[in-house]
Formats: sequence, structure tokens, C-alpha cells
Amino acid sequence: MHTVKDNIWKNYLLIFFQGWWFTLPIYQLYFMDEFNLSFTQMGSLESSLAILFFILTIPCGAFSDLISRKWSIFIGSFSTGISIIIMGFGSSYFVFLIAYLTWAVGDAFLLNARSALMYDTVKQMGVEEKFIKISGRGNIIGVFSLIFSGFLGPLLYERNIRLPWFIMGSLWLISTLITVTMIEPSKRSEEYTLRNYLKKIGEGFKFIRQEKHVLWVIFFILALDVPLGIFNELISQRFFLDIGFQILDFIWIFPVIYGIASLSASQSHHISKLLGETGSFIFILIMHSFGLLLMGIIQSPFIIILTVVMYISRDFRWIFASDFINKYSASHIRATILSIKTMLISLVMSFSYVLGGFLVDKIGGFDTLVIVGCFTIVCSIILFLTKPKSNNENSSGESIQPIDLPGS
Repeated sequence: MHTVKDNIWKNYLLIFFQGWWFTLPIYQLYFMDEFNLSFTQMGSLESSLAILFFILTIPCGAFSDLISRKWSIFIGSFSTGISIIIMGFGSSYFVFLIAYLTWAVGDAFLLNARSALMYDTVKQMGVEEKFIKISGRGNIIGVFSLIFSGFLGPLLYERNIRLPWFIMGSLWLISTLITVTMIEPSKRSEEYTLRNYLKKIGEGFKFIRQEKHVLWVIFFILALDVPLGIFNELISQRFFLDIGFQILDFIWIFPVIYGIASLSASQSHHISKLLGETGSFIFILIMHSFGLLLMGIIQSPFIIILTVVMYISRDFRWIFASDFINKYSASHIRATILSIKTMLISLVMSFSYVLGGFLVDKIGGFDTLVIVGCFTIVCSIILFLTKPKSNNENSSGESIQPIDLPGS
């Protein structure tokens, strides 16, 4: 008999199947070298995904809260699998655009629902303090898929440029079979009506306005997502080629970068305990700030060491920020709050990707990295000066409790 506790190992299995990112080391080359897309066109594809994501993320979050987190994960996984298959068949900007828009649908349904389902699972079990630890274990499992797919991706690409897409898309479609066996954690029963739908969204925005910790961490995520997002989605593969590596070097470069980062993030519960809340944020801010700047200045293969450390801080940021938001969010609107966060990121990135691609086309990748590095330093200083006090105590020593809306 299936129980809510089984969601944990099923989520691990889901991470395993959906973690074979064969296209990760080669997708930029696939679009630009094989089909002659410019950096601006590549940025516009990323932007199209971000715009549709912006439109869909709140409705999908409300669907997850009001109807089912499990079926939201199912729809998201299926849509993502289909989009990857379309990408493998594509040979023009228009087909790639269709694939990106389909992927946006999948992401909107999938990402926040999975985080909310897992947090509600551990909360129903009475072990919500283990959320970071469980998330970290998921990262360890994902490392296995990530390392081997990162190694195999360039080899498959050299054999057949479409093969990495077809294999990855098939694994995503297979993963949908896992989601149908997951158990929906208990939550407040609500009728799915337009009134409840609009109320859910309104409660999410009201909660964020009132809870200063959640509001601050959303700005924190936004400020750091833009620069690293531009590098990760538009520049990274060409960057490694420009500093002296070859395509076949990607069989170890990307597994090393993502493997070490994911393994380190799997120990996030130890890192956050060692550094403390403020120390964790400072570590993330410093690494993001100076990492990109130095990568733009030091044009040497040895800069890959700094790249690894920067990605360690990125993966740690994902888990630490997710736990920070979940900790301060009311359960019945948790997915909606996460969706609002994602919506805002998508809105900002929809402009940033096009701007980033345009800058790379006009001034080159290295100068673009210097610009986004300086931007991150300025944002980090502002964030450090405006960070709310500890989530446990205020200046008078009184306990700070998360704000909860009436009826939650």
C-alpha cells in the first residue's frame, strides 16, 4: 500500500530519470553552429520561454494548490518530454520556438509543484526540518545521472546531433509513470472556482508584501539569477571554446562542474548549519559577484576552477533559498508563492536574455561577463545592507514568527 512517505523515494526516482541532461554540454552549439542562430536569436528563444512562463506560472501554481500537486507534476513532465523530442526534430528557428513554448508549459506546471509537494510531504510526516537534507539527497541521486549524461552528451552529439535530444525526451516521458503513483499530501479542501482561483493569487501577493523575509529573498534570487542565467544559457559553451578547450573536452568539463556543484549542494544542510543564515547569504553573494567578473578578465583555461566554485554557490543558493521561502510560507498557498517568485524571475529574464544575447553579438562574451559581474557586485552590496534580521530573533530578542493569513 502506498503512503505519503513513499513520495520521498519516488521523488528520488523522478530526479534520476529527469536528470539525464545529455544536451547540457551541447545545446548552444546545436542551435548556433548547426543551424546558424545568433546569440540574439538564442536569447530570444530563452526570452520566449520566460514570457510564457511568466503568463502561466501563477495559474499553474494555483492549479497545484487547488487541484493537485501530483497531476501538476505529471502534466509538467509530459510537456517537457514532448518539447525535448520536438527540439530533436527541429531545424529552424520557428520549430525551436514551438519547442521552447512547450517547454515553458512543462516548467510552469512542474518546478514549483514538486517543491511544494515534497515540503508538504515532510510536514505531514512531522519532519519538515529535514527538507534541506532530503533535497540534498535528491541532489546526490541527480549527480549520477548528470555526470554520466554530461560525459555521454558530447559523444552522442559527435555521432548524431539529434540523438541526445531523443534519448533525453524519452526518459522524461517514461518518468510520468512514476508521478501517477505518488500520494497527494493532505491539504485544506477547497472548491475549484474562479473566485477561489483569484483569491489564491491575491493571498499569495498579500502574503509576500507582508512577510519581509520572503520579499527580500525574492529580490535576492532575482538579482543573482540574471547574470548567471545569461552566462549559463547563452555564453558558457562558447566561453570554454574561446579560452582554449575543444568540444570533446566537454565530456569532462560539464560533468566536473555540475557534478562537484551538485555533490556540494547535497550537503547544503551541513553548509548552512556551519555558516549560519547570514553567513550562507554572504558566501553566495561573494561567489556570484566576483566569479563572473574574474571569468571575464582572466581568459585562461585555469579559470574553470573558479567556475566550479561559482556553480557550487549557485546550487547551494537554489536549495537554501527554497527552504527559506518554504519556511515562511503558509502551506495552503505555498505553491502559489513559489509561482509568484518564478513569475517575477521569468519577467526579468525575458528582457535579460535578449539583452545578454545582443551584448555578446556586439561586444563579445568576455566584455559581457565583466558587465554582468559589475552588476552583480552592486546588487550584492544593496542586498547585504537591506537584509532583514535573523529569522529567529529581532533586535530585542523576541521570536519572529512567519505571518499567516486568516484561515490558513
